[in-house]
This record gives sequence, C-alpha cells and structure tokens, in this order.
Amino acid sequence: MGEPDGDLGRLEAFTYLTVPERGSYLAVMRLFTASLMIDLSAQQVVEGAARSGAGSHRPRC
Repeated sequence: MGEPDGDLGRLEAFTYLTVPERGSYLAVMRLFTASLMIDLSAQQVVEGAARSGAGSHRPRC
C-alpha cells in the first residue's frame, strides 16, 4: 500500500532534521524564535549559535 504523493511531499519538508547540520539549524531557529522582537545581525546569530554549541561546523556561505 503506497503513500499518496501529498504525504511524501509533506514529509520532505522535514528533511532538514536529518542532515548533519541539524543542530546548528535548530540552534539558530531557537535564537530567532526567542528574540522575535529583536533585530539580530549576522554576527549576533553566529555568536548565539556558538554559545549554544551549534557553531562547530563550517558555515556554507
């Protein structure tokens, strides 16, 4: 019994949780959601991620 295409598409939206960088992604998202009313610079995001221990991988940009 196969899954409908809609279910597969919906599940693909969560593939970011399976990549090696998922810890960094989640740390940055936690930082953003904890400070929705604050404007953060890129440097502040990097520093916040480093404090949470998620800045251990090399950035892609």
